[in-house]
Amino acid sequence: MNISSVKQYFSYAKTSITSLVLVMVAVSAPFITNFSTHAQSVWMTEDQCVAKYQNSSDDAAVFNCINDRSTDAMVYRAYRVVLGRAPDLGGQKFWTDVANKEVKAGKDPVYTVVRRMAGSSEYGNKYMTENTKLWVKELYIRAYGQKGDATGMKYWENEINKGKRTHVQVMTYFAQDKTVRHITSIPAVCYVSDYEPVCHY
Repeated sequence: MNISSVKQYFSYAKTSITSLVLVMVAVSAPFITNFSTHAQSVWMTEDQCVAKYQNSSDDAAVFNCINDRSTDAMVYRAYRVVLGRAPDLGGQKFWTDVANKEVKAGKDPVYTVVRRMAGSSEYGNKYMTENTKLWVKELYIRAYGQKGDATGMKYWENEINKGKRTHVQVMTYFAQDKTVRHITSIPAVCYVSDYEPVCHY
């Protein structure tokens, strides 16, 4: 390959890589903004999950939909991650209504719910601290029910201390983390029996 063709190759590669990066940024922009894991169109209510899979032969489909995609389960996790407790019925309904309004407005609800919960006096009295290391340690316990690994805790501590993410953005991420979704599933175990949805609360 002569010099001319090498230059042409790198010129072409540079253009292709630049285009690819721009596409990736455009696609990931909504997730970078909210540090969420769901596109706006994915969110459903618990009832919509039941209706969607009522004729499914997959017994786990309704539960998986509720746990992974419903605003009800997202709010339940937000309570655990932000306030460190299970929600009371009134609170669960209030915040789920807030989340559903965000979805109807074409917005991703996780950041809004977490931000507003973090602005509550309950959160301020329990978890407000200027010690980032302590805050991250307590967040892991609220989210995972156990102490975090040293590497993971140091990563989030640095993200906050270097101003890369706010406390709310970190909690938003934790509220939608796959492991947290598995550990903190909404206690509404639904399954399909003879093509009829059955839920135990």
